[in-house]
Amino acid sequence: VYTLSGPVDTDELGVVLPHEHLPLTGFVSEDDRIPAGFAEEIRPWVPPLLDELYEYGGRTLVELTPIACGRDIRFWQELAKDSKLHIVPCTGFYLQDRQPEWAKEQSADELAQRFVREIEVGIGDTRVRAGIIKIAADHLKGQDRKVFRAAAQASLQTGAAITTHSCHTVREHFDFLVSAGAEPERIYIGHADYCDEQYSEQRYVCENGGHLIFTTWGIQHLMDQNLLYACLTTLIQEGYVKHLLMSIDFAIRVCNMMEIGWMNYNVPGRTYSYLFREVIPRLRELGVSEADIETMTVENGRKMLTILKR
Repeated sequence: VYTLSGPVDTDELGVVLPHEHLPLTGFVSEDDRIPAGFAEEIRPWVPPLLDELYEYGGRTLVELTPIACGRDIRFWQELAKDSKLHIVPCTGFYLQDRQPEWAKEQSADELAQRFVREIEVGIGDTRVRAGIIKIAADHLKGQDRKVFRAAAQASLQTGAAITTHSCHTVREHFDFLVSAGAEPERIYIGHADYCDEQYSEQRYVCENGGHLIFTTWGIQHLMDQNLLYACLTTLIQEGYVKHLLMSIDFAIRVCNMMEIGWMNYNVPGRTYSYLFREVIPRLRELGVSEADIETMTVENGRKMLTILKR
């Protein structure tokens, strides 16, 4: 597995948070940089958050900020230089309105080859290699379909997993990626929390070999928390624990050229370590075993980040 500081053996990954962010931008950043003035303001905030995560037991943070969203590799390396965490960056694109114009002009094949280069050679001139492909959409339209096809193609070529920003489109995104040729076991549907009382779309993905990443922990106004915990525990009881992962999706974001925001959704203390302080203790109270918690946090993350070359 390739990280900001070089390759790491998969056995060393430990507890993996599969959907997180270091500082990013809320606008298209053509040079993929955090503006200098904001970088200086952010610089002292991040290392303590990373240290806290490590102290709670986190060992690997999967950084899912894609191309042109402030994916500032060298700045991130500075922020994490004293951290013991393994930090795995990604390739890919966010929603259509957060993509550079050149991405909209290129073909699926051209985009796929960019993803492949960033996985096999490095991101820009940093030589830091991406460890996963991140894509995002609401309901799939023209540009989305092109990017999703590119991701499927790059995944097949490199063996890297695909993860998504899906929310209310869990089954739609999974089915399209499979139809585009992606292998179900290499698909990790992100923000898979949004469910009905039958958990029908979540169950469908698991039944068909895909994986789910749950991220809305503590955000009652986005997802009823009782339903969310019921969804996860029911899927575990039904034998799908090897298909389930958990993360927080925290970030510090340069919202525009005027302000910085902490993406904690107005939930106090909702940073990376919230998973250990709030989520895992509640799962234990609900009867989830230590073995199942380890499967979701260690084994499944390791499987996601293992490059499966064909």
